[in-house]
Amino acid sequence: MGERVKKPRDSKRPSPDELAISSRELNPSLAPQSHPLKEDSQPKNQPSYGGPGYKWRLMKLQRTYEMAEQRGVSVEVVAMERYGSMDAFNEARAERQFVEDRDGSMDRSSSTSIHARGGFRRPGAPPLSTSTSRPTKPTASPSTTKGPSIPRVLPTATKAESASNAPMSVDALNKLEANVLRAELMGRPDAAQLRAELEAAREGQGPADSSERVETVPVVDGFGRLYDIGSSSASDAARPSKRSKVQDEETESLSELVRQEKFSAGRADQKDADAMLAHQIMADQGFENDTDYMDEEAKRFARKRMRDDTMKRQFAVQDFARTKRALDECPFCWQDDGVTPPSATIVSNGTCAYLALPDREPLVDGHCWIVPMQHHVSSLDIDENGWTEIRQSMVFFETVLSLRQQKHTYLEAIPLPNDVFPQVPAYFRQALSEVESEWADHTQVIEFSEARPFQHSMVSRLPYFMIQWDYKGQRGYGHVIESLHGQYTGRRAGPQTDEPTFEDGDHVGGRGFPSYRLDAFRTAWAPFDWTRELTSYPLTFASTTAMVRGPKHHLKHLAAPSSWMLDKLSGTYAPRPSTGPHKLREALPLVILLRNRLKYALTGREVQCITMQRIIKVDNKVRTDPTYPTGFQDVVSIDKSGEHFRILYDVKGRFVVHRITAEEAQFKLLKVKRVQLGAKGVPQIVTHDGRTLRYPDPLVRVNDTVKFDLVNQKMVDFIKFDTGAHVMVTGGRNIGRAGQLIHLERHHGGFDIVHIRDPAGREFSTRLSNIFVIGDSEKRWISMPRGGGVKLTITEERDQRRKRDELAA
Repeated sequence: MGERVKKPRDSKRPSPDELAISSRELNPSLAPQSHPLKEDSQPKNQPSYGGPGYKWRLMKLQRTYEMAEQRGVSVEVVAMERYGSMDAFNEARAERQFVEDRDGSMDRSSSTSIHARGGFRRPGAPPLSTSTSRPTKPTASPSTTKGPSIPRVLPTATKAESASNAPMSVDALNKLEANVLRAELMGRPDAAQLRAELEAAREGQGPADSSERVETVPVVDGFGRLYDIGSSSASDAARPSKRSKVQDEETESLSELVRQEKFSAGRADQKDADAMLAHQIMADQGFENDTDYMDEEAKRFARKRMRDDTMKRQFAVQDFARTKRALDECPFCWQDDGVTPPSATIVSNGTCAYLALPDREPLVDGHCWIVPMQHHVSSLDIDENGWTEIRQSMVFFETVLSLRQQKHTYLEAIPLPNDVFPQVPAYFRQALSEVESEWADHTQVIEFSEARPFQHSMVSRLPYFMIQWDYKGQRGYGHVIESLHGQYTGRRAGPQTDEPTFEDGDHVGGRGFPSYRLDAFRTAWAPFDWTRELTSYPLTFASTTAMVRGPKHHLKHLAAPSSWMLDKLSGTYAPRPSTGPHKLREALPLVILLRNRLKYALTGREVQCITMQRIIKVDNKVRTDPTYPTGFQDVVSIDKSGEHFRILYDVKGRFVVHRITAEEAQFKLLKVKRVQLGAKGVPQIVTHDGRTLRYPDPLVRVNDTVKFDLVNQKMVDFIKFDTGAHVMVTGGRNIGRAGQLIHLERHHGGFDIVHIRDPAGREFSTRLSNIFVIGDSEKRWISMPRGGGVKLTITEERDQRRKRDELAA
């Protein structure tokens, strides 16, 4: 018989007879101080900071903060639910702090001292002691040689700590905070003392980022081009080594080449091909001005010096600072959001430009400057409105010497006597042909013409000199400045008058400009000062800067709706309607109505002066916007003349300005587009011009017409969409035709068709969405323009023309 061997009990295994408190126990009353149970102290394998699985632990910690924010509770409550104890939660926070510190120091140089390789140790290990008895010599190697420091654009922080009064470490601070929370949850008497110690420790830490400096990386430069600040994130990408500082474009990806083309703002040696070639030639000591040599070295000349993202961002910040400095120091710009006027001597102020006297001795009496309100480096960047205002204000000339300094441009206006004016073209042609060398790259004299005026002959990215002797820019000369040694002031080239000679440095203007000259100029300018029309409602620069920034919204003349009836050769651009109750293609701007239809104005400036007098009303409301959109059934009233008009369509789809009486101008017909319930169940209808009318008649349905009182701003009557009603077509091939509704065809899944009979007895059909009810079965509620909405045939129109010609003869 064998002997029974009793296996000894494992001492590490917890006894089932003894109760133990789990580490995940949520009941705070089961505490070791108040219960004889002992806590489970089974050893666990604690992962090291930054060890395997640290990303999952950081994700869990991040999710804890997100849940606390979503539920609106403190982080400690959610941490107790997810971690079971504040110690585990604090351990996770300490690990995150360790990972952030470790990642933040990754981009630092690996060789911070001569013992950098020997001083490497694991996180948490004690620092290695270095012997000072045997000094070692540093070994110079390409991998450990410290390069030149590159200024960073991202925020950098430096911490100064004293050895005598070092602040508490992050781990110790987290443990102290955990003890405070535990004491407060358990109601221990020393909770207040621990809280005081925690506050004192936090104060000892001091401001974490007291020496941090944040620089904002701009997006566009002063010319509106996008900066190339690299494709990486805030942390710098790996910098190219000395051997790879030059890279061929063949090794770059297609997306990188596209990005560099789109982001055209940057250093000249990166974005300007001519500057890159000049840099390569200057760096080549053996360069020969020979075609064979340049062909052999073409590949090397085509290479460009690679810049890392840090240097690109630094250039963007410095260039933006240069632009801001030019704006702040500009003597022609309004400062402090339009409060502080410019230092130039202003004579009259418009909306897009102002007239000023020169800050030096004038060439002749009446010499003045036309300065745009906005800071433009070249007059070629001025929009159409600015040029319209400049032309209303002689011989004009402009000089742009440097684009880098971003100086405010201005045009000089020189009035000349009639006997001197014919000599101006010959004098300037000769002067411009002699100012450059014979081997200049550009044409010496660029002549402006009707086919190629000033805006189409010169470019805004090259220094130039321009002179023109008409307000359209079709008669004049231009010259591209290649050398700054010549005189491009326009003062030495023209014919001399009887005035005494002077130099360009004789500055007499600015704040100290003689008052008698200013008064004399204002007296002579007063009969022609069109800006006086704006004195009743002044437009300062502060009001113009409140406009919405962004891309310009223009409308080409050829793209304008045919219903406006604009001629094709009157200009390049047409007024674009502002945002309003009607769509762009279904609206007629006030400027077209007053200038082209009613002939009350000749130019857009005159229309603006009319609207600023607040005498134009649309639907009984004053409108001062010249491009305010008017549409079908809108009522336009002019108080000064007592005239009233209704906007309708003719049978050819063109807008008709129909004259109506004062009684008819008191109401307007609205088509019901939607019937719905609004907030709190309030019934409401939406009409074709964007109005929302609350509490309508319960019998009103979609496609019905509502009679709206413009004086009292309320609905007074309505017309049902039914057989026999008088209707008008507002879309399709039959637009403008009117008649009585005789039949309605329902097509499920398609368009419903309406059949109409006009007053001439002709029947036609159109879609239901194109119908606008204008009267009941008995009569029309509005008056109709000439023709009554009857479309004539070609022969009928011919007969009418013949009758008119016979009566006229």
